Amino acid sequence: AVEPPSFSTVLALDGDEGRVVFDVSTMGMDPDDSFDAEIVLETSLSTSPIEFTIGSASLNQPLRFTFDGNTRTPVFVQFRRLDPLLDSMELEGVVRSTCDSSVSSRFRFRVRWSSACPLVDFGGALAESESTFIADSKMLQIDA
Repeated sequence: AVEPPSFSTVLALDGDEGRVVFDVSTMGMDPDDSFDAEIVLETSLSTSPIEFTIGSASLNQPLRFTFDGNTRTPVFVQFRRLDPLLDSMELEGVVRSTCDSSVSSRFRFRVRWSSACPLVDFGGALAESESTFIADSKMLQIDA
C-alpha cells in the first residue's frame, strides 16, 4: 500500500518562486517490489494564480515515477506565484498506480508565501517632491 505523502519541509516560500519537497513512502512494500505510479497536483480553480511543476509536468498533468519498495522518495515541486497579492493557496494531489485504479492516495496541502507583496527596489534614495498632486473625480491637477 502507498501511504499519503508526508511533507519534509515547511510549506512557506519567500519571494515569488520556491520549491516544496514531499516524501512518497512505500515502507509497507517488499524491498524487492517496485511501484509504477503517477503524481498529479490539482487546484479547484479554473485559472490558477500560481504555476508549478514536478519534473516536466505542470498543473493537472501526471508525472510518472517508479518507486522502489520499502523506501521514502522525495518529490520536488517548483512553485511560481503569478499574483503578487496571493498569500496562500490550497492544492490537492494524488499518487496513483498506473496499472491498478484501486491503488491511490489523495493528499492536500497549503502553500504560504512569507509576503503578500513583492519586494520593491527603487535603485536608490527617492528625491523629495516639490509638486503637489490633487486628484478628484473630474480631473488630475499637477502644480509644479
